[in-house]
Amino acid sequence: GFLLTDDENYRNEVLKSKSAATTDTKKKKSKKSHIGLECNVCGSKENISQELDKMKIKYFTTNQIIFKGNLETYAKSLNLCSSCIEKLQAGEVFVQNNLATNIAGFNVYVIPNLIYGQKLDAEKMGNLCKNLINTVNMARNIDEIKKFREQIERLQYFDDIVYLLDFAFVRITQASTKILRLIKDVKPSFFEFFEKATAEIKTKVDYHFQGRYKYYGGLNSIYYMTPVKFKEGKNASYRDLLALYDAIFLGQEVDKRYIISNLVNGIGIVFYEQEGYNIRTAKKNLHYFILDAMFYLEFLEKMGCMRGGEKVDYSTLGLADELKGFMEDMKYDETQAAMFLLGYLVGEVGNAQYRRSKENNSEGTYKPVLNKINFNGIDKSKIMRLRSEIFNKLRQEKILQYNEKIYAACTKLMDRNIKNWKLNKDENLFYLLSGYAYATTAPMKKKGEEDDNE
Repeated sequence: GFLLTDDENYRNEVLKSKSAATTDTKKKKSKKSHIGLECNVCGSKENISQELDKMKIKYFTTNQIIFKGNLETYAKSLNLCSSCIEKLQAGEVFVQNNLATNIAGFNVYVIPNLIYGQKLDAEKMGNLCKNLINTVNMARNIDEIKKFREQIERLQYFDDIVYLLDFAFVRITQASTKILRLIKDVKPSFFEFFEKATAEIKTKVDYHFQGRYKYYGGLNSIYYMTPVKFKEGKNASYRDLLALYDAIFLGQEVDKRYIISNLVNGIGIVFYEQEGYNIRTAKKNLHYFILDAMFYLEFLEKMGCMRGGEKVDYSTLGLADELKGFMEDMKYDETQAAMFLLGYLVGEVGNAQYRRSKENNSEGTYKPVLNKINFNGIDKSKIMRLRSEIFNKLRQEKILQYNEKIYAACTKLMDRNIKNWKLNKDENLFYLLSGYAYATTAPMKKKGEEDDNE
């Protein structure tokens, strides 16, 4: 009836079995003395450990020449006294049990770095860690803004201490723990900015699409917006993705053109249904991926990672309020708006083709007009050629009369800016496809036409 773990002798033996060898214990086996070594944590010169293989999280290599080289010990790399290494081992167990989570398929340790305030007892530290991990888990996929906001408020109860967060993205095997990326000193207020940005975008989406498209947001969505090539089931090219998480967590600026280039690559992967990537490939859902990409850019702007545009008044173009309002809300400049409107017309042609093929019970190519688009990018000369082809397609599908004002507005904006065109070929394609996705999804009906979508 007596618990073995309550026996002091047993507990001491357990601690002894987990302790690394030290200079003092080694002196018994060797006359060689290690003079001048001190603990890199507390400064003690007694019982200095030279073996790190007892650690739970093996982020040091302990048995290969690649790190240790020709050194006989790790003495010139890291020294810990027996007391500090025991605390480190206890901390590792605590982190694994209480601060481990998963973001977009990556194992992540979220470690609070206490800066100032009262010393936390075990109960309060446990509550902080529980609320922290719950907040991160809810941030991965934000289903309900209200619940996420309430969870953030729980995290703010610990306002009597000042702390920052370290996010360690790791790859764990039995033999080692590889730190893929360490994002240091993230402010807990990050989650407030994150929630606010996501809530604002959800409100905008609900207003313009009225339930026909749902914006999910969340930390995991970043993963699906950044093409990652798989190699034997693992993320082979993860560095750009983790650098992006780093920028988002810390509010650092990213290159907008580089982000758009990545998004265009993702769109191509979906359209051509390429395998071996982290992106779900289904051509019939192309417009949803494009919409995700559009609002992903908006998210990065709201998080302070890139500069947003300025609102432009398009009331003189004679467009429907819904279409005009969307372009103004997205803060498109005139060149972006021109490509968006051209893409909208591509979408109208595609919708007409889809309806006709469905009426004929045809299972042919899904929206053949998309085959006229070069998914590797579009330069200025191809833009002008595509504009003429779309005009003919509108007339061929007998929907020109419903789109004449849109075509006129597109032409006006394009001709006004063509000599000083600022968009590159990837940006041209991205804003063109943004218009296509909007036309495919937005709940707009025109006189004499049926609903575009089911």
